[in-house]
Amino acid sequence: MRVVIAPFSNDTARDWPLSHYSALIDLILHRANGRIDLIGSGTQRLAINLLTRGRAAGRVWNGAGRLDWSQIEAKLCEADVVIANNSGIAHFAANLGLATVCIFAATHLESEWGPRGPAVVTLSTRPACSPCAGISCQNGALCLTAISPEQVLRAADHAIRLRSPATAGKAA
Repeated sequence: MRVVIAPFSNDTARDWPLSHYSALIDLILHRANGRIDLIGSGTQRLAINLLTRGRAAGRVWNGAGRLDWSQIEAKLCEADVVIANNSGIAHFAANLGLATVCIFAATHLESEWGPRGPAVVTLSTRPACSPCAGISCQNGALCLTAISPEQVLRAADHAIRLRSPATAGKAA
């Protein structure tokens, strides 16, 4: 399984915990031939290094700050699935018709702000405190921490099945 992960959005209140991403990466790597490309901005490079450190060289790559938009598009189109928070990358991948998993915080309603596409799976929880403004969460970001790495991996498998064989490997 070839996976692109974009672990950051433009708002930390919408970001799934890095510890969860780390556990997800381990789950993917335990699959035969799993490969993960992590993408983000140059300012996110050091944080993404935390996700690559100690992992098999050649199977986990930190592309943060290394790619322009056309290279990001090419990288996304090479993937079996794209996993991201509610972010520009999730919307971009969905718009391309790619298998996409969007981890969605309770700061927004996914029915209004979620990515749309033929192979999008959005994971969200709606604790009693939602929707929120995402400012000084008093509940430990329960809307995100309640989503497990195993759930995200199952959602990735489902998104891959949703993707049309005719569009696999091509931008829509």
